[in-house]
Amino acid sequence: MKHTKNRKYLFAAITAILVPITILWCWNVVAELFGGPIAQLKHVVAAALILAFVRWTLFPGRHHQAGRANEH
Repeated sequence: MKHTKNRKYLFAAITAILVPITILWCWNVVAELFGGPIAQLKHVVAAALILAFVRWTLFPGRHHQAGRANEH
């Protein structure tokens, strides 16, 4: 028996945990090399939310269109 629905949720949860941590680590390494500001996890989450809000504001109704051909 396959649990594809559970696998999707597990993949989404792992991605939601690992991606911000990876971005935070990368930012702090580069910031340390060039003397920039050190970020915290709350800064990464806030930046992601701001980017999502800007995307949804500038391009409303364009979700679920990735990969669709012109359907005229």
